[in-house]
Amino acid sequence: MKHKKIKIATALVVVGLIGGVIYNQVTAKKSYDYSDYYVETKTTKKESKKENEEASEKELSLSLLKQTNKDVVGILEFDDRIIYEPIVQASNNDYYVRKNINKEYANPEYHLYRQMEI
Repeated sequence: MKHKKIKIATALVVVGLIGGVIYNQVTAKKSYDYSDYYVETKTTKKESKKENEEASEKELSLSLLKQTNKDVVGILEFDDRIIYEPIVQASNNDYYVRKNINKEYANPEYHLYRQMEI
């Protein structure tokens, strides 16, 4: 009887954990999505049967980013684009700590938490 209760409790905990992970993955929102700001470029030559064929590559467009937000000052590229992000600068150093380039809170839960704090 005691072992049966332990097994049921363990099963409930495992189901709850799996449910929590699934819920988190489904409701998770990407904080930063810059896919609208990529443009095609032809910068690298691709070795193939055709000698003059160039491979198209996508990169962030600084001009498109600046049209969205005048605070964009550059693009950070590091280690073959493992880090490839726009850089924003405001007069207040804390302004973009939790905000994206659209000046919206990147994580909605953080915004709600900040409202409760005040």
